[in-house]
Amino acid sequence: MTPEHVGKVVACIPALNEERTIAKVLVRASRHVDQLVVVDDGSEDDTGIIAERLGALVIRHSKNLGKGVALRNCFDWAAKNDVCVLVTVDADGQHDPDEIPSLVSLVRAGEADVAIGYRSTRPPGMTRRRRFAQRLLDALAGVKEGETLVDSQSGFRAYSKKAVSNLKPSEWSMGSETDILLQAKEAGMRIRQVPVHVKYTEGEARARNPFVQFTDVISTILKASLERRPLRVVGIPGLLLLLFGLFGWLDVLATYNATQGLALGHALVYTTIILTGIFMILAAIVVFVVRLAIQEIR
Repeated sequence: MTPEHVGKVVACIPALNEERTIAKVLVRASRHVDQLVVVDDGSEDDTGIIAERLGALVIRHSKNLGKGVALRNCFDWAAKNDVCVLVTVDADGQHDPDEIPSLVSLVRAGEADVAIGYRSTRPPGMTRRRRFAQRLLDALAGVKEGETLVDSQSGFRAYSKKAVSNLKPSEWSMGSETDILLQAKEAGMRIRQVPVHVKYTEGEARARNPFVQFTDVISTILKASLERRPLRVVGIPGLLLLLFGLFGWLDVLATYNATQGLALGHALVYTTIILTGIFMILAAIVVFVVRLAIQEIR
């Protein structure tokens, strides 16, 4: 075990109105970590008070800012306090804190910078539709451990000191966990996962709107793709639109030469397609140049 893998283990728990479950999560997590930190994301119940009574350090938001901001607080606090392993656990009781050691051990051994609790089987309470959405999002995120897709939506994770120092959650919404994974992949960090048990509770099902979560994650993936591969994601489709529009205008001109009549509707459609293609190409170039400039500054 290298020096960077020796030090305290901290569990940081984002929480919003979880007074019914937070105590059980904290008590069980305390057996496996050196310190507990709870980010009370604008709770209107006694979540923060219960956490303090149980010895956790509580970071409070005066209003609900979103899980992404709460995770950013976790990373910032861990970086400032020289944490060796940062563990994130959901506060709703869906994770089993007694499985924390299996994640921490991967980081301690230097085998992973990001260790993920992988929901390998269908947990109690998970519908087929939700399971399908989860697998679809995993496929779209495209982060793999070997040939296996990583569970991109799992909030049960352990991060190394290197990951804490270099990953910066930038999304405010439920897409934050996917954003963190995409950053880790881009940075070439070691990502591993281990099977864990998950139990979906009534509170968890009520708190999260599956459609909102799905659109948040899709938005995060599209944004990350645009930032990292602008020429491929936007530039090439823009070029194809431009070529399609130009060929369309050639057909309009050929029709005009043959009939002396301008197909105004077709002309407007192809003009719009050409302008859209040009805009997409210019946008891709701008994003590409800005990204290069940012890399040079860093």
